[in-house]
Amino acid sequence: MSGIRSILLQLDATPAAAMRLREARELARRHEAHLAVMFVTATSHWPPRLAPDDDTSLFLQTSTWAEQDRAMAMFDAAQALGGPQMQWLDGQGTDAVELFCRQALFADLLVLAQHDAGAVLPGAAPADFVTSAMLRSGRPALVLPATGAPAGFGHQVLLCWNATAPAARILSAALPWLRRARHVHVLDTTDSHGGPVVGEALDIAQYLRFHGVTAVLHGRQLPPADACAQVLALARELAADLLVMPCAGRSLLREWVLDDSTHRLLQAMTSPLLMCA
Repeated sequence: MSGIRSILLQLDATPAAAMRLREARELARRHEAHLAVMFVTATSHWPPRLAPDDDTSLFLQTSTWAEQDRAMAMFDAAQALGGPQMQWLDGQGTDAVELFCRQALFADLLVLAQHDAGAVLPGAAPADFVTSAMLRSGRPALVLPATGAPAGFGHQVLLCWNATAPAARILSAALPWLRRARHVHVLDTTDSHGGPVVGEALDIAQYLRFHGVTAVLHGRQLPPADACAQVLALARELAADLLVMPCAGRSLLREWVLDDSTHRLLQAMTSPLLMCA
């Protein structure tokens, strides 16, 4: 049985928005899940109306409302097709990023857009939106590339395993994809196996077998400075169309912050990425 019953989609006004909506609908259909959709862009913080002669404020508000109208029309057209139950979350009058992060607490899966640092696209979400949503909600996120995702992706999966709590969380979240995949590869970067266990210890391969998944293991050590490049190189070598991995980060006082390797991966990814903080 799938554990995905509630999906929250970030919709914006970029060219890849329609692709994201299509993939989120397909996921909701497959898992018989409820799909909530919310419009989030860099200008959807909905600043309060200033003086009528403040032309800049009026232009930003008018542009944002026009972008949201287009997104709602896309939503309405998709809903008219039938299929999974869909709900539009209206963030008007609030900080849309803040509201999305609060609503994300009630979702089993987030579907987010990769930020394209090389292109300044009108209607795109803030540059740090993906990391904010993951860190503040703790929910697994499917990040779809700005260039688009192949239809029916998830046949060739590369799972990155480093024996940490975030890795265990994303492993559980990824099981619906791992069970459906034709081939599953595991990049195991742990430096030891077992420990002070008498006899045979539990391991990642055995855990996956418990869930009906047979995987090919690739054990290697990744220098932190080169981890992103090596993960992406292996993904290309295996022709992986879905990458599954935990967020790498560190505790800073009471806040969890992501390492540079995670930021680089989010920027360089060209295939869908399933990730959890």
